Amino acid sequence: HNCISISRQLHNDGKIEFVNPCLKLIHYLKYIKENPVTVDKKKSCKYFNYMLMDELKKISHSCVGTKECYNTVISVQSSESNGIDICKGNIEEFNKVIFDKFNDLNSLYDIFYKFMNTEEKGGSTQCALGKTCSEQYYTHIKICDKNSNIGFCMALDKFKDGYNAYMRNGPTCEHVPRYLYSPFGTEKRRTFSISLITIFAMSTILFTFILGYTLYYGGKVILRNDLYEVSRDLKNNDNLKKNNSKNSPLNIQYHSSENS
Repeated sequence: HNCISISRQLHNDGKIEFVNPCLKLIHYLKYIKENPVTVDKKKSCKYFNYMLMDELKKISHSCVGTKECYNTVISVQSSESNGIDICKGNIEEFNKVIFDKFNDLNSLYDIFYKFMNTEEKGGSTQCALGKTCSEQYYTHIKICDKNSNIGFCMALDKFKDGYNAYMRNGPTCEHVPRYLYSPFGTEKRRTFSISLITIFAMSTILFTFILGYTLYYGGKVILRNDLYEVSRDLKNNDNLKKNNSKNSPLNIQYHSSENS
């Protein structure tokens, strides 16, 4: 079994606690590999990068850094796992600010999907999830009036669209809003803000094309184009749902560049 071998390779003491995360990660990599027409490789590999970092934080391992751990996974592959090197060249170390924002979005979507898929429609469990979901959203958008965190706020704006579409015919719950407001304020202000962001993103593309990715981990600027963009439809894929309904991305879109 490949994942048993991979888990043992990642642990100095030969433990196999990485087996279940390994199965999930390899399934995701194969999905990227097998669906080149419908899946954006670059975006999906960035989400895989986050998934791998998240799983590695939960275990003790012998490799140094996410890239080395991924190379270990690749090196153990057999004919049954061809294609798991699909994200080679797209793996990097996200700093804490970036990683935490991925976590925030992932948590928000997890709660939202539980809210949508609770069997007890309109019951106390579903309504409690809806309340938590909307409260988390409004907590996150508080940073969106500071002309920074553009990618994160665009992702939240996309989440808002999905929530509002669902709630048009969604359950009626006390303390659960049927409409979430945009991180950019009113619709007119939102349109204006997104137009400015688009102009900014276009100039950023030119800048990063010339200079490459510019990272300054000393604490002032992280300039990355399309850093957090992740494909929208993976959680809706039936095959992926069977094995990975919780951790596959849907609509988690981190646009443009991030200043922190």
